Amino acid sequence: MSAKLNFVSLPKNFRNDPVMKRREKMLSQLEQQRNLAMDPSYTIVQQRWVKDENGVKQPVERHKQIKRWWLRNGMGDCLLIIRYGSRVLELQKGKAAIDTGGEANLVSVIEEIMRMTKEGELDGLLMDVQRAYPKKKAA
Repeated sequence: MSAKLNFVSLPKNFRNDPVMKRREKMLSQLEQQRNLAMDPSYTIVQQRWVKDENGVKQPVERHKQIKRWWLRNGMGDCLLIIRYGSRVLELQKGKAAIDTGGEANLVSVIEEIMRMTKEGELDGLLMDVQRAYPKKKAA
């Protein structure tokens, strides 16, 4: 074998690690919010299969609009709400929003949350939210 390659053992459940799946889902959602903050007309393109008039399924691209996670309060401040699925994350006890200091800082705040997610700082919150979802029962 080549001396230039560094061989390592493969973790047992490297594809099924629930912590990594939650991080990836959160990072994907944050990436969408960052793109939406940079371009207000940003949408996701999804491919669907639709039957045409002859009954043959054809792929059709549809644009899905993204719901933004930020809003302006009465004083003109920009507040960012972090969500995991449909649930709002409380990053601190009783505080579910982040004051970004204005829309100009919105992208940098989202990137900071992305950094925190990558480093695992939000794993506990994501695990608590995941536990709150009811388990689907097999039919």
